[in-house]
Amino acid sequence: MAVKRHCKLYPEFKIYNQAINKRRIGIEHVFDRLKTFKILAERYRNRGKRPSLI
Repeated sequence: MAVKRHCKLYPEFKIYNQAINKRRIGIEHVFDRLKTFKILAERYRNRGKRPSLI
């Protein structure tokens, strides 16, 4: 359903959007933690380019 950008939302839609956003932000935080873990778990690959920083 297409909704115009600057129109007032019905209270039911507002509550529905808040519920979706609460779930979405939790999932986004999980993805962020997984990406951070992946970065820390991998070996650093640029060691040869900067030998002074070990």
